[in-house]
Amino acid sequence: MTAAIDRILVDHVPGETRAAIMAGGRLVDLHIRRGDPAHGPGAIHLGRVAQVVAGFDGAFVDIGLEQAAFLRLSDAAQPPAPGDLLVVQVVRAAGGEMGLGVTARPRLAGRLLDWTPGRPGLRPARGAPLPPGVALADGEGAELKCQAEAEAVAAEIAALRAEWAALLQRAGAASAPAPLAPPPEPWVAALLAAGADVRFADRRSWQAATALVRQRWPDLAQRLVLDPAGWRLFDEAGVEEQIAAALARRVPLPGGGELVIDEVEAATLVDVDAGPSRAAPGAINRKAVPALAAQLRLRAIGGQILVDFVREGGAKSREALAAALRAAVTGDPDPVEIAGWSRLGLLEMTRRRSRPSLASLLSAPSRAEPSSLARGYDALRAAARAAAGPAVAAVVVAAGREVETVLRGPLAADLSRLAEQAGVAIRVEPAPALGDRDFHATAGRP
Repeated sequence: MTAAIDRILVDHVPGETRAAIMAGGRLVDLHIRRGDPAHGPGAIHLGRVAQVVAGFDGAFVDIGLEQAAFLRLSDAAQPPAPGDLLVVQVVRAAGGEMGLGVTARPRLAGRLLDWTPGRPGLRPARGAPLPPGVALADGEGAELKCQAEAEAVAAEIAALRAEWAALLQRAGAASAPAPLAPPPEPWVAALLAAGADVRFADRRSWQAATALVRQRWPDLAQRLVLDPAGWRLFDEAGVEEQIAAALARRVPLPGGGELVIDEVEAATLVDVDAGPSRAAPGAINRKAVPALAAQLRLRAIGGQILVDFVREGGAKSREALAAALRAAVTGDPDPVEIAGWSRLGLLEMTRRRSRPSLASLLSAPSRAEPSSLARGYDALRAAARAAAGPAVAAVVVAAGREVETVLRGPLAADLSRLAEQAGVAIRVEPAPALGDRDFHATAGRP
């Protein structure tokens, strides 16, 4: 049985926020947000239709980026035409040669329900009846997330109705393309779904988050905590080690065997390898199912996925395996569709690509090691940790060649903001004796 989410850990340096979703000490999910979040998943924009491409069953919408976002025609209330203004929401992060994906049926997330104006009607949560006496006006839509009292549901409907009306008012006064609402913070969905504590590494982020939650969900504000571990929050919880393991190509299975995961441009290939294990093929496959479901979520793997299980039995065994995987991914926040078995015996499936995969954010291209940019953000966190010490007036970051280049280049502005926020001088010094991706951050002289 999967452990329930019990903690959400957040650390933030200028330019990057990380939110680790934890269950019983295990890292379940890791959200990483970098740079300007204005076009991140969940953001809402007023866009202008630039082109309709019938062959792709979609349209390209200008939302203020160099590359237009893609809108499936099925995600629009009515067929769009070039020049049309649309309120759209980002639902898929850009990746590879693909731009952002958007929908013209936005969704406003609440605690008890989601507001879905593009899908009229009140829809119940799975296995829970609709509360009596709750109704929507014509054209309004909402989807309950859980069973709740009618009074609480009605109050949240009123709040989300007002939020949507204010958003439409901003759209009416704006010139396209224009941002209308930022994406939610990466820890909000887990807070609302699990009701777990959210622990912050730094005071500034904790204060901003507390102000947000007190405004929207005041009774949850007490669950936001400034952790005494400070910038050692991820280290003390074992998160950094689990992140490193999530980038490994091979994932050992309990009792023998392993998953071998390869992300390529067109798809993700997963091989269930028995190796020297003497366990029966069925036993290895059964252990592989929950491990595979967990790795897909943790690694944020999306798009097409092909799984080569250990060969066993016939059609009944394969269908039982597919059914077990469907059950294992039920709790995944990104929908997973099990398509079935190919003629070559591979299980075909898809998972919604709502954000970049962990490997694309953290790994160096074609190398099983962290990228220079990822190490640069690690150096920012190390500098923040050093700056938090007693009576520190300055921090010196001694950096290898690649980390120094990143800190003086793409992350220079973020480093300056960190120094301003921490109230200390932060200097970057070359350290030829260190490896290209190594660094040390220590207290030094101003």
